[in-house]
Amino acid sequence: MKKFCLTYGLLLGSVLSLSVQAQNLNPPVGIGTTTPNPDFSLHVVGKSRFDGTAHFGDWYDPSVYGKGIQISRPPDQGDNQFHLSFIRAGISVAGIGFLRNSSVLAIQNTGDNAQTNGIFLDSEGRTGIGVRNPDQKLLVAGNIAVANVGDKIGVGMHDQMVYDGQNQPHYGMQWTLDSWAANEGPTYWLSGYGGMKFFTGGAPQMAITRNGNVGIGNIARSNPYKLAVEGTIAARRVKVTQETWADFVFDSSYVLPSLKEVEHFTKLKGHLPGIPAATEIAEQGLDLGDMQLRHMQKIEELTLYLIQQQQQLETQQTKMTAQEDLIIRLQQQLKDQEKRLQALEKK
Repeated sequence: MKKFCLTYGLLLGSVLSLSVQAQNLNPPVGIGTTTPNPDFSLHVVGKSRFDGTAHFGDWYDPSVYGKGIQISRPPDQGDNQFHLSFIRAGISVAGIGFLRNSSVLAIQNTGDNAQTNGIFLDSEGRTGIGVRNPDQKLLVAGNIAVANVGDKIGVGMHDQMVYDGQNQPHYGMQWTLDSWAANEGPTYWLSGYGGMKFFTGGAPQMAITRNGNVGIGNIARSNPYKLAVEGTIAARRVKVTQETWADFVFDSSYVLPSLKEVEHFTKLKGHLPGIPAATEIAEQGLDLGDMQLRHMQKIEELTLYLIQQQQQLETQQTKMTAQEDLIIRLQQQLKDQEKRLQALEKK
């Protein structure tokens, strides 16, 4: 019993001595070592464990925010030092901590947190990269890039389609290779499932509907055309493909209306047969391809009319030539008759 009491007393004395030394922190205290480093007040060799909350820093917050380590600084800190620092062999310094007198948490690879390079998270959950006071959920000062061809940017990335054997988000974009032009470099794929709108000057200037119709300018929401333009179109060439053409006019089965019929129609209707009236054009617009076909039909009909007139002129010319020959012969016969009469009178 005496031996136990002596051992317990020695152990208690050692603990009290260690406690006093830890409180005085001078000289340094070693745990797990008999030669503590004199640069540190407490030198622990081996594993260590804290039950509850461990507090570090030059200010103490009695509130327990969670288990683990609590690193605190005064609310009105007087410098730009980090709350938690990381040093790489004395060459590079990085740190985590609140900005000076601010609730913005910074992660920076720099000597102090007065710089703008780093990641900054404010109390509203907004993150800035290179921006100390972000006003958006994510605000970046600098370029943003995806690492590889085929990496995507968008929202609802799980909502995808398959095109050319690749996944494309319905609400996203990517730079990727087309299978038929893989050697030409990545192309830009952009999708808006319900359509797209492009704005300049605070107004929509171009829109693509869900069914692929394109509107340029102040176009109504329901654009029924593949391309609708509000304004003037300038081009060096316009090519309109046609399934049919007006060459049927020259077919032997085509019935060419007479000019009398055309005259009657124009007097009655006020426009050429087969050509839309002005009121119809005003209401429904002008189909360039169809109108060009109708114009060509009229040109070919005019050609046939000219051919007919030429044939009639040639026929008339032939008749007139024959009549002139006949008149010349008759005149010659009259002259011959007069000569014979004169000769008889002289006898």
